[in-house]
Amino acid sequence: MEDLIQSGYLGLLEARTHYDCQFNCKFSTYAKIRIKGAMLDFLRKQDWIPRHVAKANRSANIARIELEQIHLRKISTYEISSYLQKGESLAHNDMSN
Repeated sequence: MEDLIQSGYLGLLEARTHYDCQFNCKFSTYAKIRIKGAMLDFLRKQDWIPRHVAKANRSANIARIELEQIHLRKISTYEISSYLQKGESLAHNDMSN
């Protein structure tokens, strides 16, 4: 926890160094973004799972929950995969139209 707080302080120092009043925003607004970014970067470095893998895992868990609520039973990995692939093809079709 102390390391996370330390990364926030480093973000604040970085904000102070890089702030330019010509940005036309308050320092506090700029600093909040830099502090949050520094803390998120720290947390991402601590996680050994790549972001795209973590995102895919979250999507699979959400799909499993949705399918279990619809079918009122345990859902197989194949059903989750099919469900996610259909969603991707629907999203692709929506973007191409």
